[in-house]
Amino acid sequence: MDDNPIPRTPYRAEIDGLRTIAVVSVLLYHAKFLLAGKDWFKGGYVGVDIFFVISGYLITRIILSELHKSGSFSFLAFYERRARRILPMLLVVIFASMPFAWQRLLPSDLIEYAGSILSSLFFGSNLFFYFNTTEYGTASSLLKPFLHTWSLGIEEQFYLVFPVIALLAYKHARGGMLAVFTLLALASLLFAELMESQDPDLNFYLPFGRFWELSLGSVLALREMTRETAPGRWIRALPSVGLFMIVCSVVFFDNDTPHPSLHTLVPVLGTVLIIGFASSGDATGRLLGSRPFVWIGLISYSLYLWHYPIFAFSRIGVGEPGNIDKVAWIVVAVCLSVLSYHLVEKPFRRVRLVSRRGLVTVCSSGVCTLAALCALALVTNGFEARLPGPLKGVDSSIPIWKS
Repeated sequence: MDDNPIPRTPYRAEIDGLRTIAVVSVLLYHAKFLLAGKDWFKGGYVGVDIFFVISGYLITRIILSELHKSGSFSFLAFYERRARRILPMLLVVIFASMPFAWQRLLPSDLIEYAGSILSSLFFGSNLFFYFNTTEYGTASSLLKPFLHTWSLGIEEQFYLVFPVIALLAYKHARGGMLAVFTLLALASLLFAELMESQDPDLNFYLPFGRFWELSLGSVLALREMTRETAPGRWIRALPSVGLFMIVCSVVFFDNDTPHPSLHTLVPVLGTVLIIGFASSGDATGRLLGSRPFVWIGLISYSLYLWHYPIFAFSRIGVGEPGNIDKVAWIVVAVCLSVLSYHLVEKPFRRVRLVSRRGLVTVCSSGVCTLAALCALALVTNGFEARLPGPLKGVDSSIPIWKS
């Protein structure tokens, strides 16, 4: 690394636009729209991989900027920023889901729901669903309201490990940081490729086969912050190539595509090309930086959290609804996301509006309340007494509730 000052992280509208591509891909994948008798978005799960690359890129810029500016790194400030970003919205969505869980879930399902809530509160959802042998993408997985929080678990586990690695590398091997990040990415990618044939569920849910995606974002950030890219006509074409790679992945990947694996390099490298080279000077950068794309990107975290419980509770007991119903689900999710972005996300990110003490009070109170309710659900066998006698002990795979 040279001695040139590392710039502060600038706002880039095209990254919010890239978040839009990611969250819309995931929504379409989970909605399972049938157009002309075919689901055209079977590879939409790669939207999560796009989010991972973005997270690795932004987190690395934040860490390295602070290290270069002050020579030290505040773990307290870092985790406070992560908590402001993640916890308040997660708590709101969990609390909002509870009346529907009470109404629609049979005791065995409510027990699993309570376990998933507890694990999501402590960012271990990926471990919970792996050990509960939940196969992602199957029909049964669509009925688990908080299955999508597995990705939050992976990100938080990355946040626990990566700042320590970055700090040690900066202090003791500053000139070799790029090599360190690259080796981490290659080791994780190799693990993913080997494990895909051995234990696909472990490979999917556990962080070892996912860190390479976040690490590639880190490699991108480090190179961007220490080297200038020479302008050129071919450079301006790379973001379009990246967008094409992502679209091809969404359309042509499916549940039989090994993932994560070397195949996953297609959408991940597509994301790297967009983050690394997109700007207002190229067509892809202008598209992703346009107001509609930025607007959806800004609410993408809320939208990601809201959509899966809405989809899951709407499916329980009624089979697979039609496309019109699914459009309605998305409309509801977008409306709730707009409200929660302005009423929850933005206020909690501002220290002037919500102090550190206020953040700790709200989050700790919410976590303790939810943990107590989940524990109560577990000790009462899923609040079994709330059901009429004939429904107690019914197989949870049999639809009971009707909308």
